[in-house]
Amino acid sequence: MQVPARCRRDILAAMRVLFLVLGLALFMLAIFAWSTWRGLQPEGLHAQPPATPKLRSQEGGAGGVDSEPQAPAEVGLEVASSEAPWPPEPIAAPESELPAAQEGFGPVVWARDEASELRRRLRDARAALQSDPFSAGALRELANASAAAGHWSVAVQALERLRYVLPEDDEVRFDLGAALVRSKRWLAATEVFDELTTRRPQDARVWFNLAIARQEVGHLQAARAAWDATIQLAPTAEALARRGELLSDLGLWEQAVADFEAVLAREPATVEAELNLAHALAESGAVEAAYTRLREICADYPQLELAWRRMLRMGLRLWGACAKGSDRCDRLGSELRVACQRLLVLAPDDTEATCVLAELDAER
Repeated sequence: MQVPARCRRDILAAMRVLFLVLGLALFMLAIFAWSTWRGLQPEGLHAQPPATPKLRSQEGGAGGVDSEPQAPAEVGLEVASSEAPWPPEPIAAPESELPAAQEGFGPVVWARDEASELRRRLRDARAALQSDPFSAGALRELANASAAAGHWSVAVQALERLRYVLPEDDEVRFDLGAALVRSKRWLAATEVFDELTTRRPQDARVWFNLAIARQEVGHLQAARAAWDATIQLAPTAEALARRGELLSDLGLWEQAVADFEAVLAREPATVEAELNLAHALAESGAVEAAYTRLREICADYPQLELAWRRMLRMGLRLWGACAKGSDRCDRLGSELRVACQRLLVLAPDDTEATCVLAELDAER
């Protein structure tokens, strides 16, 4: 059968178009395959890896971020890395090089020379790190100056890099942990101080800060073990007070009483410990002793509203249990009336004191 010439031309044209499309598709497929192959190759085929920075001995900048048991770090959740960043990123500068005003206080007043010196130290440290990002002296100076300015996040960044440069320096580790505590990065601080307890088991400062971090995280039993180790090494009033608070949280009231009494034996005029002792005494069942102590606190600190309020509530427990008309009940009623009147002077809109006073008047 003879195919007409016109049909043959149409078929040939269609075949040319088909071959052109197939060729273009194959070309695109080849480009895609080549690009994918290039992307899967290791970086070493394209660029040399950065050289490992040379470790240096610590230079300059004595001292560090301090966190002694007598002056604990203020007590987040990132874990400090022991690996230095590469390429090293610039350590971020805070918005202000000097500390801002603290809530509840006026603006921070710096002597001109002191402020200028602090700015100079920060500026010089950053300039040194521009030329050598792993200068131990510059990192230490930046950490110290940032801590002095209250910029704990910057101090943490500097100390994390310094820990990489000086991996065996335990003071650097301690300062990093203290800065993390000041930054309220509890989990990261716990990791640092956990490791330090194996390296410096006789350092009370390490156990003290570990106890703070564990307690803030909510690991109360582990925190208690850390407080026990702290007090065994350095039984300071601060450590005893903090362990007493932890024991109160655990409901171990008699042990808490012992700790608060130990605090007051060392520092008699510690009103917070007196209030905590009264609370622990009441919870342990010694309500009369708690009330007596609260009455003494109110006599010593007549402007302390919290003490009067606790005395009122503790006295109500005793007054409700005593025999009405007895001398004891009358005495308690008179003391409660004084507490209510004092509370209404300190807090005129206090509804609790108003209601108790009305109840006392009704009992007359």
